[in-house]
Amino acid sequence: MKVAILLRLICAASLVVGCASTSTSTSTSTSTSTSTSTPSEPSESAAHSLVKASATAEAPSLTDVDTPLTNTYWKLIKLNGEPVEMMRSQRKEAYLQLREKDQEARGFAGCNNFSGTFEANDSQISLTALMTTRKACVDIMSTEGQFLSVLEQATSFMIFDEALTLLNKSGESTAEFIAVYF
Repeated sequence: MKVAILLRLICAASLVVGCASTSTSTSTSTSTSTSTSTPSEPSESAAHSLVKASATAEAPSLTDVDTPLTNTYWKLIKLNGEPVEMMRSQRKEAYLQLREKDQEARGFAGCNNFSGTFEANDSQISLTALMTTRKACVDIMSTEGQFLSVLEQATSFMIFDEALTLLNKSGESTAEFIAVYF
């Protein structure tokens, strides 16, 4: 579904019939029908029809395909520009969830669970009153401390497709997440 939306976005944005040939090669690999058209005349494939329709229809905006900030499982992948990898001693990956219903922020920081509240308006965000459990994990505590600090210092965010970036008051990217679906 998301591939189809992305393909439509690309084709609509470029308005080039040539992208239909790219789509056609993808769609013909899953189809058993054969085309009798010659290379000089374009086939009337579904992809070609999509390009024609996209040229006349209004292209969807990028915000139409972005993942929502709330009620999404956001897996931490970068912290202060450095990739985040799970340690062998970790029982699960670091993540953040923002629950729209009760404005609750919760997640796992690498060793301890955390929870608190959040406010989000347009691209502004504030996470407050973060509390954690009190386990000690020798090899993870530094990363966990950085993650919790970044959450408390976040003032804005950006979402592009399935990626969330938190920014500090200087506009610097401090944490990057990807949406995970179960």
